[in-house]
Amino acid sequence: WGQLVAGVAYSKDNPAEYRIRAMDLMQLFGPVPSEDLVLELSEAGNEMVRAKAAYIMGLHPDEQSRKRLVEMLADSDPRVQRAACEAILRSNSLPETTEDLLPLLAEEDRSLVFVARRVLEKMPFEVWQDEILDNADPRISLVGMLALINADQKPETCIKVLNRCSAMMAEFLSDADFVDTLRLCQVALHRGKISPDKVDALKSQIAEEFPAGDPRMNHELIRLAAYLQADE
Repeated sequence: WGQLVAGVAYSKDNPAEYRIRAMDLMQLFGPVPSEDLVLELSEAGNEMVRAKAAYIMGLHPDEQSRKRLVEMLADSDPRVQRAACEAILRSNSLPETTEDLLPLLAEEDRSLVFVARRVLEKMPFEVWQDEILDNADPRISLVGMLALINADQKPETCIKVLNRCSAMMAEFLSDADFVDTLRLCQVALHRGKISPDKVDALKSQIAEEFPAGDPRMNHELIRLAAYLQADE
């Protein structure tokens, strides 16, 4: 049984669904897929086979598979990247650097962005906070700053995020990015328990932006303005 089912998973001639089913059967009934097997399958031509291999590596991690999971963050398929992120979280196989992780924060796949952000939050924020605050990509900066607030809710950190948001709003942002910036400001103010009198410049900036052409933007501007005027 062990040889036969592993053979189905190994064989490149088999359809992807057969290979994935074989890995599922090994996981359920044994023998547990060996590291050599999952490492080889993590480089298979089919993206679903690679994703399944990443999933299994997250269940039974060791030194080589932990390293391979980090490498899979740079896979060409978002489903594989998401599976690698989930496996990294499950096995606590955190990358040492953010090199392959940060680009995922700007992907269109919201599920991938979410799980990549969760990986970032698990890493020591001292290692990556400056890289996020200084990042030129608005999406990476916005999602990364949300991760930063989740990882470190100290007032001084939230003030840094608010200052960066203010600087971003002074430059060109798409409507979607502007709305997310306003929402991030609200989160930073709430998490850091920031008093409105400490962000007078932001108050003036919000007042200048209203009214806006986008109804969503107006809605968030009003919500943020209400918070900033709470003590007045």
